Amino acid sequence: MSPYRKKKLLIVSISAPPKNAPESLQAAKYFKYLSYEDFNTTLITSKISDGWRPNDDTLKPYLKNIHKVIEIPIWPNRYIHALTSLLCPFLLEKPDGDAPFHWRYQQVKKKLKNDEPDIIYSRSTPISSSILALKLKMNYKVPWVMHLSDPWVDNPYLNLKKKGKSYNKKKESLCFKYADRVTVTSKKTLELYQEKYPEHTDKLLLYPNVYDPDLLNEIDLTLNEKLTFVHTGRLYESRNVKSMLSAIEKFISRNPAAQGHVDFIFAGFADEKNKQIMTNCSLGCVKYLGALPFDKSLYLQRSAHVLINIDSDEQDSRFQLFFPSKLLDYFVAKKTMLCITAEGSTTYDLIEDKYGRCFTHDDIEGLADYITVCYEKFVLGDKQFFYNADVPTEFSASVNGKRLSTLLKEL
Repeated sequence: MSPYRKKKLLIVSISAPPKNAPESLQAAKYFKYLSYEDFNTTLITSKISDGWRPNDDTLKPYLKNIHKVIEIPIWPNRYIHALTSLLCPFLLEKPDGDAPFHWRYQQVKKKLKNDEPDIIYSRSTPISSSILALKLKMNYKVPWVMHLSDPWVDNPYLNLKKKGKSYNKKKESLCFKYADRVTVTSKKTLELYQEKYPEHTDKLLLYPNVYDPDLLNEIDLTLNEKLTFVHTGRLYESRNVKSMLSAIEKFISRNPAAQGHVDFIFAGFADEKNKQIMTNCSLGCVKYLGALPFDKSLYLQRSAHVLINIDSDEQDSRFQLFFPSKLLDYFVAKKTMLCITAEGSTTYDLIEDKYGRCFTHDDIEGLADYITVCYEKFVLGDKQFFYNADVPTEFSASVNGKRLSTLLKEL
């Protein structure tokens, strides 16, 4: 009888730890809670560069169960990327700006010479992870689970031109055809793909964004200092601070004495427009800290009384498909949430009247009124108002990591 051999699991994920990015943080939590006793795991990821996916050493422990990490360079330098962007912009839509990751398929095969996989698990975004996984699936003829953290062709942020749209439609269809299972993060995205690919309905599964139960906040809430509102995460394009700052200005104009007793803190990457809005704000209670490592971001969330989430200010219903990963970090902090989002969005359905309150971008009056309610509760010393003890286990990384392990073993 032959000795037992661990199955070789290959994870393909451009945005993986120790990069500090929303998708990387989600990947980290799933990696931590996968059951590794049955797997010998190799991770293929991109080499760390600067930009919006910087290195964060506090995330390295999430790789401790990975047997081998293969790093593939995407762009040699920013000048090559800029030149490609100028001369051949259509290449950056095949499928995205990380396309060289899947161009280096032959290089990856050589590096996998002694680690040919028994099963493949890929995480996108970026979508180039899925394209590389498709090529590896076709070569090794093994089961493949494709995870889409955001919609692909139907992602409203892509703004694909004609060639890019045609390429991505073809590749999305191929990936759905050849993937053995496709996992998505929200019920709305699941419904989108069930309608779009009825022939693949049996492949579709919901694997939501998750929180790490080991990080649940057990620190007692204090109300003896300033009332603190905190936003951690990215601000760009229509996911902007305008509505929030307008509401803060209205609140302060009604309650001028509150100015020295309340802080609104924003931390995370922001585009130039949002940076300028925050840094030019004349209110002393508004502070922008820039990007923070994961551990400092976690500390800031725990020190808050109210956690702010801002979704995109768009009429396009496709924006309601997104499941903001920061909501899961907010669950860990066990604090009430103030969300700016569209009615009927994934955020709205999850949070409204259960873990906080939701307001649309144009409801400045409602936002200002709610900030006033928070301030009044703070002055009264009402701790319970700010505390979210009921953390939903359906979003636990422990629960979903075990589900994923079971799925991989079954395949």
